[in-house]
Amino acid sequence: RVEGCVHIGGAEVAIAQPADAIALGMGLMPQDRRASLIHDHALSDNVVLASLPTVSPRGMLDLDRKRIIARESVARLQIRTPSIDAHVATLSGGNQQKVQVARWLAAGSRILLLVDPTRGVDVGARAEINRLWQTLADEGYALLLVSSEAEELVEVCDRVLVMRHGRLASEHRGDDITVGRLLHAAAGA
Repeated sequence: RVEGCVHIGGAEVAIAQPADAIALGMGLMPQDRRASLIHDHALSDNVVLASLPTVSPRGMLDLDRKRIIARESVARLQIRTPSIDAHVATLSGGNQQKVQVARWLAAGSRILLLVDPTRGVDVGARAEINRLWQTLADEGYALLLVSSEAEELVEVCDRVLVMRHGRLASEHRGDDITVGRLLHAAAGA
């Protein structure tokens, strides 16, 4: 059994279900984007999934509001798509990842949990996504990146916690974040 507590803004919070996390401004980008995106639906549908109460007051979907949110998301995150009506399956891996980010930004999330967010995307998309993380961090978003790639952590993070066998093995900041040090800590040396 795993136990712990979560603090947001200095206060301990209770999270029993995903709706609790969303209400607290948290969003999750799981490792497998295929499991979190509805591929045979439009980009606009996927963007508003976590913010349905906003776009469906009184249970009726506000199509104009949904389209506005989708257009704003495409512009802000520079999602390459022929249309907001294009099925997510037709987008590149990097653009699919941006759709996931758009979903949480549209929901008002300020804390993003990112699990291997650049897995399966090409080098150019990876660099673009990593720049997006920096932009969001500069705007005050809290990003928790879980990655199996030490290089990605070195590129992106200003603080790295290395876990080993479910426990904290080491903490690294600034110039102490190097591939060698992270791999050394992960190996238990």
